[in-house]
Amino acid sequence: MKKVIIILAIISILLFMLISLTGCSITAETSENSVSVSVDEDTQNTFDNIVDWIVERLHRVFVTENSEKTDGGSDTSEVI
Repeated sequence: MKKVIIILAIISILLFMLISLTGCSITAETSENSVSVSVDEDTQNTFDNIVDWIVERLHRVFVTENSEKTDGGSDTSEVI
């Protein structure tokens, strides 16, 4: 579990560095009890692509029964 937390922390740090170095614009506004964050369209597309890439890699690492059945496999056997 400790290893997973470290990996997720490294991914989040690298993601932050990637966003800060690509020239993406992020605007944050704060009030008494809330924070509002907005990004431009290019940043949103970049972020979506990065998140999709991370999710794809995580699915490769953490294979579950549901993902094996929905990945287009023709195996219809049931695990007991």
